[in-house]
Amino acid sequence: MTGDGLFMKEFWKPGRTELEALLLCGNFADRLTEDPAFREKVLSLNPAVKAMEMPQHTPFHDYTVLMHTAHAVDAVSSEGLTQPEYRLLKAAAFFHDIGKPETVLYRTDAEGFLRTGFPGHPEKSAEIAERLLPRFGYAGEELRLLLFYIRAHDMFLSFRRSADPPLAKGRGIEICRESVRKRVETYIQWSPEKGLGWHDFVVLCSLAAADMAAHAEVSYEPPRPEIGIDRAGKIIRHAPPGGFVELEDGTKVWEHVIDTAEAKVARILEIRKICREFDLERDSEIR
Repeated sequence: MTGDGLFMKEFWKPGRTELEALLLCGNFADRLTEDPAFREKVLSLNPAVKAMEMPQHTPFHDYTVLMHTAHAVDAVSSEGLTQPEYRLLKAAAFFHDIGKPETVLYRTDAEGFLRTGFPGHPEKSAEIAERLLPRFGYAGEELRLLLFYIRAHDMFLSFRRSADPPLAKGRGIEICRESVRKRVETYIQWSPEKGLGWHDFVVLCSLAAADMAAHAEVSYEPPRPEIGIDRAGKIIRHAPPGGFVELEDGTKVWEHVIDTAEAKVARILEIRKICREFDLERDSEIR
């Protein structure tokens, strides 16, 4: 360990002021990559943070949990938020996937391609955050809201517009006032956080939009044995849109052009607009 690193380990005691200074620096992802001292500070916050350096092998992420987190932190917009809400969402973005390393499931598909999944990671992230956040000075109403944002950040993930590509397991849920209302009311019914109102879901959508903005837009898969191209150039059986590409090592793979970050963010902003309408109509607690 360098002299600076040793000094930091012995004398740098991160609290809320130090955490917010890191998260509000304006270029969190770049500094995490390019500034070793900054990176060491981030990793020293807690062992659970260092564990987020694990890679992800999913269609939605082409970098580590930590780098996705960093991009999500940078993507949090202050638009429509009060300054306290903005600062809370920066913290929520930092902790929103901290449970992934503890929920990861690895599998190898039929073509020998490594896949990962993180079932239940929002709940696990909230569980870990509930232990860690008080150490950084979060308590009371702020802690309640942070845990809600973290636990619920994926609740609108399956929502789609008619022009959007389908999900792997179906069309998803069409975005409309009724579907948003039902999802919110169902969440309220089972949520451990009490006293939530429509405005809380408006703010939540700002976090969800930042999370979507930090998703990958292209993933790669090895060619499948049952997929080929006939003499007329027609694809035999279904293949991901995009076609074959050759990687730097010469490997030929399918370039799978998935949902763009722009489209995913647009969906969340449409949901946020609906939540805001309900908020204006019912400026009261959801029961």
